[in-house]
Amino acid sequence: MDTDQWIKVIPIVTTIGFGASTLWLSIKQQLDGNKKARREEYKFAKDFFDDLNANPEMHLFARKKGFQAIGRSQYLPPAIIEHLMKFRDPVTALEDYEISKGYLQKTESARPLQLSFGRTFLWSTENAANLLAPHILHVRSYFIFWRSLLGFF
Repeated sequence: MDTDQWIKVIPIVTTIGFGASTLWLSIKQQLDGNKKARREEYKFAKDFFDDLNANPEMHLFARKKGFQAIGRSQYLPPAIIEHLMKFRDPVTALEDYEISKGYLQKTESARPLQLSFGRTFLWSTENAANLLAPHILHVRSYFIFWRSLLGFF
């Protein structure tokens, strides 16, 4: 290789090397951060439940904020999080509750408790076909057009 070629290749190789090392470092930091976050979450949960067992008459504010931190959301009621923590697998129960929260909703009626499907559930079933139909028609028309165009050549 001539000197001119080396002058052109060296910046490209160094840029690729720096990019690869930066990508590797960012992925490594992300994975290490997830480990640290899980460790911190475990330590907090252990300390909170130890405090709760040692002091059942804990102040309501501390109790509420502790359960909201366990549930990772300020929008979940602490009473529900406390109930979900009594299940056999509380982590899965909490995740399932968070996912399914939008599927059912209470409606006012003469009965004491009337449930109906929420907007999220209806969005995912009934309206999906109505929303996708024009797009599917557009894609089909696009392929038919190009197939017919290519068929003439």
